[in-house]
Amino acid sequence: MADAYRIIGAEMSPYSVKVRSYFRYKTIPYQWVLRNAASQAEFEKHARMPIIPLVVTPEGTGLQDSTPIIDAMEKLHPEPSIHPEDTVANFISVLVEEFGDEWGNKWMFHYRWARDVDQISSAGRIARMRGPKANEAERSPAKSGPAWWTGSGSSAPTK
Repeated sequence: MADAYRIIGAEMSPYSVKVRSYFRYKTIPYQWVLRNAASQAEFEKHARMPIIPLVVTPEGTGLQDSTPIIDAMEKLHPEPSIHPEDTVANFISVLVEEFGDEWGNKWMFHYRWARDVDQISSAGRIARMRGPKANEAERSPAKSGPAWWTGSGSSAPTK
């Protein structure tokens, strides 16, 4: 699959899943690479920022940030277009995409970190993703410290 794109991301990242969904819709060949210790060297080689997703092109160029990734890919693979031809429909499409990117993540963080049960579940999933060879004691929230599993984007007033 040397001519395929590589998407370095995570299942818990809505932006990674957004890019993967775009590649699936366009039937663009890709390899899904979980960002973890095993992929860290490749990630550092191509990433400009410490964020996912990272798309590595067959030529070895790194692309980051889901909307610019999709915009760049849309220029290379224009059919079928993801943009409605109708001006009003296109505006609504762009508006919904922007709203989801900038405001939908607030709900995601709230529901990921607001309740104790969700904090423990999310912290465990992230720990298993980042350290798949670690044992349960090494991945426990108590081991990781409060900053790891108290999350961000939620507080008592938002519960």
